Amino acid sequence: MNLHGDPPMMGPAVAQIFRAAEYSDICERVAAEGLLEPGDLYYVACDPYALPLRAPVIYTRGKVPKPLAQAQMPQMHIAKLHRPMVCPGQILVHSDGGILLVDSFRRGVPRNNSLVDLGPNLFGSPKELRPQQFLEGRYFYLDGRHGQHFGHFLTEVLPRLWAAEFLDPGGLRLLMNGRHFAPWMMDYLRPLGFGPERLTLFERPVECEELVIARQACVLGRYFHPLVQPLARRITAFHGGPTGEGPRRLYISRRSVEQRSLVNEERIEEIAQQAGFTPVRPEMLPIGEQIRLFAEATHIVGPIGSAGYNALFAQRDPRKLILRPAAFTPPVDATLNAAIGGEVAYVDGVSMDDSVNAMTGAWHLDPELFAEALADWLSRG
Repeated sequence: MNLHGDPPMMGPAVAQIFRAAEYSDICERVAAEGLLEPGDLYYVACDPYALPLRAPVIYTRGKVPKPLAQAQMPQMHIAKLHRPMVCPGQILVHSDGGILLVDSFRRGVPRNNSLVDLGPNLFGSPKELRPQQFLEGRYFYLDGRHGQHFGHFLTEVLPRLWAAEFLDPGGLRLLMNGRHFAPWMMDYLRPLGFGPERLTLFERPVECEELVIARQACVLGRYFHPLVQPLARRITAFHGGPTGEGPRRLYISRRSVEQRSLVNEERIEEIAQQAGFTPVRPEMLPIGEQIRLFAEATHIVGPIGSAGYNALFAQRDPRKLILRPAAFTPPVDATLNAAIGGEVAYVDGVSMDDSVNAMTGAWHLDPELFAEALADWLSRG
């Protein structure tokens, strides 16, 4: 990215301007063993490549949508910077105060909803951002735009710790947004060696003496990187799975979730039970029990949603049958399963009200279509 040229004049809605930059523009590239030496440095753990996605079987009464054929894996980097500023809203600023780090972009494209897009590589903040506290020591950035939500934590935040396979995390503290943090997150962090004493929570802009940042291992709907596999195995083993016990066929229920409710899920769940599936409501279970259940599963069925992202901890190459409104078809499960093994198929239903966003609105699934789809899907393996 070009770092030269005069920035545009600031308008009344913009108090501060940042120019986005790649780490190759502002840091020295080093090998993994040199990453924690003095200076602004970065290491490339994996170069970009395309990961083919197995074409899913899609059961529908309507037109079969075209599935995503491959996931474009980005360059997976780990950067270590001296005195950067970290702000809520996934805003990360270089020590010179005018350069916006690329890990400020949650979606993998140059856009941050907390900032104003001013043109190629230029972004404005509606308010002036200045550090309110200086943090001595070395920190690892573990946050995201929506890090307080279970599904976003499991996909966009926690997987940043893939970097622990490439550096010694012993001298690092985790830097997390205090407004996002919840006690249940510790069940994912303790297995990786991070207890409460190694967490620092922030709610205002802070300046870190040193900050380590790893690229997101997942951008929802775009990719899920296989580099998360060692991290997932460590968490699973910590919680005692797999044990060889527990149901192999799971039905992941959303009956207690209001958003995107499947209005006839009770009937759908009955059909799944008749086929040997055990209904579970993951949000009602301790984290460790959720992980152990998914570690054992070979077949997973249920409405599309964040509870299904627990498949990250599956150890038996699970097959997943995702139930979804036909108007809501993000390929998150397909990219996740491509990263961990296994395959995905879909059964499409219909929204109850087309004027309501399918991501949040209620929907209905034809029980006969589901029964036929389930029987055919199970016959395939």
